[in-house]
Amino acid sequence: MRVGRAFALRIAATAATVATLLGSSAYVAAHPKDPSAPLQPPVVQPSPSPTPSARPSGRIQIEPAVRQTALPGITFTHVS
Repeated sequence: MRVGRAFALRIAATAATVATLLGSSAYVAAHPKDPSAPLQPPVVQPSPSPTPSARPSGRIQIEPAVRQTALPGITFTHVS
């Protein structure tokens, strides 16, 4: 009886594989590639940003809505 179950499982797995292959092949055949489709959408030109008035000093600039914390600064990072 065990041989019959194993054989039925193999038949079911093969049928599922074949059904998946046929289904995906039918999907690909029903959705052909449109050669006139753009590869990427057109880029919208950004509006010119205002130039900064102060020269950046390489330090974090704190805005009025941002509060400082008492945490120490990050001195190193760990990459695994």
